[in-house]
Amino acid sequence: ILMFVFIIFLENTVRNVQIRYTSQGQQIYNLPIKFNNPGIMPTIFVGQISALPQMLLGVLTSSGVETGILKQIVDYWQAGGVLHTCFQIVLVIYFTFICSEFSFNSEENAKNLHEAGGVIHGIRPGPQTAAFFDKIIYKLNFLTGVYLAIVCVLFDIIGKQFNLNLSGSSILIMITTLLEVLRQCYSYFLSKQQYSIMSSMYRKF
Repeated sequence: ILMFVFIIFLENTVRNVQIRYTSQGQQIYNLPIKFNNPGIMPTIFVGQISALPQMLLGVLTSSGVETGILKQIVDYWQAGGVLHTCFQIVLVIYFTFICSEFSFNSEENAKNLHEAGGVIHGIRPGPQTAAFFDKIIYKLNFLTGVYLAIVCVLFDIIGKQFNLNLSGSSILIMITTLLEVLRQCYSYFLSKQQYSIMSSMYRKF
């Protein structure tokens, strides 16, 4: 339960960047950057890669190849094993940085911000804004990679300890899907409420 609360909290966490638009005076706006910017893709990639040794063992065993040493390696590679845990942590952090490049492009966001007349206090538009975004994304990616690695490793250990079919990626998929459904429901009911308020105002006139 504590892990679920921890995941929900971090999935809803954002890093706000204060932006001022020159056409709107001194009004300050927040540009939210999600904590978990790459989403669940790193855990999915790592889950598929982690299954390769077991598949290789199955192929070699069916072919009649002597797999004594390989089987011992694969046993260490099982969920909760030493090799699997270390390799999973490295891969999750690595793929977090890779997937983040597809979900947040610093140069493109800096360009769009400059074209819209937005500036960040103390940061010049253009390359300096892009470098500022890169610095933020780098820090967030490292923390996100550690967070995803903790979730994956912990649920693998729990699944192995209690003989449960659990994985960090499946838990993350379930929670993020539920959160997105709740967001959509909230937006729908909010729009319906606004529509009813506007309708009642028009009826009064």
